[in-house]
Amino acid sequence: PELLLVSAGYDAYVEDPLAGMSLTIDGFHAISRSLVGLAQELCHGRILFALEGGYHLRGLQAGVLQSLDALTGQKKLLLPLDTSGHFEPILKKSRDWFSPFWHF
Repeated sequence: PELLLVSAGYDAYVEDPLAGMSLTIDGFHAISRSLVGLAQELCHGRILFALEGGYHLRGLQAGVLQSLDALTGQKKLLLPLDTSGHFEPILKKSRDWFSPFWHF
């Protein structure tokens, strides 16, 4: 392949309310690290993570950070998880904008 395309959904997180799976944050890191290794082996490191889903916001945020860790080669980014709720207005604006297209 010339590119590894990853459908990066984080709804497999252990506390996600919809998926009923048991993947931990460390599990997301291990999977992402494996995929980055495959991309290096097969297609000169060309890899794209396309964000999909995840319905537990802290799990989604932590899972994305773990994928970024794997992509950048860092050992656990030390970015704090946002628990302030300041992103709620952004989410509401996004929901309002997409509501004609998505029925949720």
